[in-house]
Amino acid sequence: MSTAPSPAPTPAGRDDAPSTPPHSMGRIAVASLIGTTIEFYDFYAYGIAAALVLNAAFFPTLDETAGTLAAFSTYAVAFVARPVGSIVLGH
Repeated sequence: MSTAPSPAPTPAGRDDAPSTPPHSMGRIAVASLIGTTIEFYDFYAYGIAAALVLNAAFFPTLDETAGTLAAFSTYAVAFVARPVGSIVLGH
């Protein structure tokens, strides 16, 4: 049994290092733009709803100010969870 030796690793910065083709960089940029736009719209819509509607819909037993603060606290949890989720799942 013989095994072929594995090729030596290519140092970063050399011309023969594998890289992303230029045509796929545009696709990556467009996909990132679409994802970011959808995410921004989602957070924007929830922020508007938290300020106007969600205090009475989800926290009817609280007074208006406490209900609004509770709705915005769930909004804050999303901003804390995003980086944690990217660290855990974004390998």
